[in-house]
Amino acid sequence: VIRVPIVPADDVLAEHRVDFVLTDTQSFDHKVIKGMSRLVQRCHPTMLVEYWTEGLAELGADPAAVIDYYRSLGYEVSVLDDPSFPHDATPQQFVDLADAAPGYYVSLVLGSSPREWCMTATTSTFDRGP
Repeated sequence: VIRVPIVPADDVLAEHRVDFVLTDTQSFDHKVIKGMSRLVQRCHPTMLVEYWTEGLAELGADPAAVIDYYRSLGYEVSVLDDPSFPHDATPQQFVDLADAAPGYYVSLVLGSSPREWCMTATTSTFDRGP
């Protein structure tokens, strides 16, 4: 077993500008974001996060409340693999979408305006629009 200390991103990146954050922490994504609250407030980076409702429930987190939390930070929430899914959908609609997906998860884009992201043919590659 290798022990690795958990350090808040705010402590590590306090002096750095961050434009993009990718997290895939098995339903701890919202907690990771809480650990970089000053960075989020200062830089407001676009984020790509995993939204796994089953894992959130196992951790005792309310999946709908996680969507509300992201929005409370000033983010619009969109679904990477379904750009037509309305960013202003209710938190329960996000839960229902993820629950219907294979593996009970979807990837979310958190941004000031997710509609400014232009996705290419592969959903893992995208460029900022004008």
